[in-house]
Amino acid sequence: MSLRLARDTIMNFQFPFAILVLITLLTALYGIYRYRTPFNPLTFFSGFQIGLITLVSGWVAYGNLETAPYSETDMIYTVFLSGVYLLGVTSAYFIRVGLLINVFGSIMILFGLNYASIASRFSRFKFLTLNPGTRSINSGYKYLCNMDFIHK
Repeated sequence: MSLRLARDTIMNFQFPFAILVLITLLTALYGIYRYRTPFNPLTFFSGFQIGLITLVSGWVAYGNLETAPYSETDMIYTVFLSGVYLLGVTSAYFIRVGLLINVFGSIMILFGLNYASIASRFSRFKFLTLNPGTRSINSGYKYLCNMDFIHK
């Protein structure tokens, strides 16, 4: 296989789709292995978000490529972004949690954020000040519940 043929194969948008299908299947199988059931968040995410939304949409777009307003390069970028999205979501399932907790705790200690004196309860005043829309929604809801004007 020549270098030019290898480059053309990789730059062809069917190759990135095939790689994403393979990674999606491996991720779903890992989810089934880890949770011992096909009904788990990892399998659902990889099957629905990546498999159904990205890959099936890509296959439909591939069928209409002559009339579509986007190019093969756009499809390759979409597959790449979908792969980054899959990597970002599934990395939480592959990384050891204990290590992350220790690193996060060490950073908290380093910056002095582990003292009880700096921890404060969230006051109701702050909540009402930051969220003024809830009062008007609640008052409108109470008004609709007391529809005395309809019964008169």
